[in-house]
Amino acid sequence: MEPKSHPMLLTKKQMKQEVERLTTELQLITSQRNERQDHLTFISEDTMENRPYHKPNPFYEKLKLEHAQVMSELRTLEADYTETSEKFSELTKETVFFQ
Repeated sequence: MEPKSHPMLLTKKQMKQEVERLTTELQLITSQRNERQDHLTFISEDTMENRPYHKPNPFYEKLKLEHAQVMSELRTLEADYTETSEKFSELTKETVFFQ
């Protein structure tokens, strides 16, 4: 393409429309840039809870709740096992003592 020898002169109305078009385009580009920065933050975060676009997944939330319940039961079982083991040791000592 060859450059135009005489630039086309714009009327005030055309100039205003062009400014509005460029302003809208700038706003769109700025919005896209901000969205991409947010996505970059989303990707670079370590945990799901800190991610700005994390939508709660009902299956994940249910699984998280079940995990908490199982871990609670596991701690209870470990405490019961420790208590039972200590009682067993005491009874074994008493049995050996009375033989």
